[in-house]
Amino acid sequence: MKEFLIGLVSGMVLLLIGQQITNAYKKKDDQESIISDVAEKYHALRQTNQTSGAHGMIQAGVLRLRNASDIEQAIMKIKSFGHSDPLGPSRTQLHNKDVHGFFLVLQENRLNPLQMNDLERAYQLTPNA
Repeated sequence: MKEFLIGLVSGMVLLLIGQQITNAYKKKDDQESIISDVAEKYHALRQTNQTSGAHGMIQAGVLRLRNASDIEQAIMKIKSFGHSDPLGPSRTQLHNKDVHGFFLVLQENRLNPLQMNDLERAYQLTPNA
């Protein structure tokens, strides 16, 4: 009986560990899917000359991404479509700044990245990385 209970408890622990691992992979796959979706939407916007740059990233749903690393991955995918870096003109001002925070500042302060004054204000309000 003792061996049966030990086996049962061990099996349950392994099942829980397996579920945690599966959930972690699913979460990673979901985030990669969002990264790809943002890059593809930006690509579609650029193809139709609707928008570009930070404004295009916002239109593509950049705020669905979790952090600056995810944004940089989306930008790498965008570049693989043959486009230039959407944040290229802003890279100097965003050096050592939190890129995700930059987009949050734009949203929270209702700043328009197409207006130079708003863009400058966003750079000032963006937290350091």
